Amino acid sequence: MNEIATGPVSAVPLVTTHVDRVRSTEVVQEATVKAVEEVKVIDTYDFRGVISTATREHTVSWLV
Repeated sequence: MNEIATGPVSAVPLVTTHVDRVRSTEVVQEATVKAVEEVKVIDTYDFRGVISTATREHTVSWLV
């Protein structure tokens, strides 16, 4: 049976919104700085006319 026709398992977000971004830097070693960004991602789905949202929080870090 087709997953798309039976449920939102394969649903693709209609709209993705990134909110509440917080960016900071941390000194890892004396000559190394790590940037850290926290972001909240809100995905809006439209499955057969029913609008729903899913919210996730991500933390991303990298050396600068």
